[in-house]
Amino acid sequence: MIRVLLAAGRSLPTSGPGRGHTATVASTDDHHAHDAPKAGGTPTIDALMVELRRSGQRSTTARRAVLEELLAAGDAHLSVDEARSTGGRGAPSVHLSTIYRTLDALEEVGLVTQAPLGDHPASYHLTHDVHHHAVCSGCGTVLNLATAPFEDLWRRLREEYGFHADPRHLTIDGLWARCVGR
Repeated sequence: MIRVLLAAGRSLPTSGPGRGHTATVASTDDHHAHDAPKAGGTPTIDALMVELRRSGQRSTTARRAVLEELLAAGDAHLSVDEARSTGGRGAPSVHLSTIYRTLDALEEVGLVTQAPLGDHPASYHLTHDVHHHAVCSGCGTVLNLATAPFEDLWRRLREEYGFHADPRHLTIDGLWARCVGR
């Protein structure tokens, strides 16, 4: 997973990493900030393991290894293969099917969220990192978006239509200007 941090007002690079890199646009203007806020701060591995046990799940080596890798990934999303290859450092004998079951269990108890990102393989991140995505269908770049700019939309849906939105992941597909006409 490649992460790119851009300063406010700068465009994404037109060359560089291949399809599928992630960008987070940072801004000092809170109204236009697109860096994903960390709701409640970043948890520790011990806090995550306590939450796992509180939910009635067992604390296993595989679950700990996957949670450690998701923590280490920061704002990046990990595919199952990435969770397995990096998770192997903490638990070298973890089988791919165990990674799938582990991610399913962690998602079921609300510690992990699966993010569908266009043509990318399914990816996962910790639920404390609440954000949405813009995905370029041309180059595959994924832009993490803060939730704040969408709050007015959620409020309007509630007030005007009586619809209470609960967007855990919003993915907006489109094209960067440099990808239009490719």
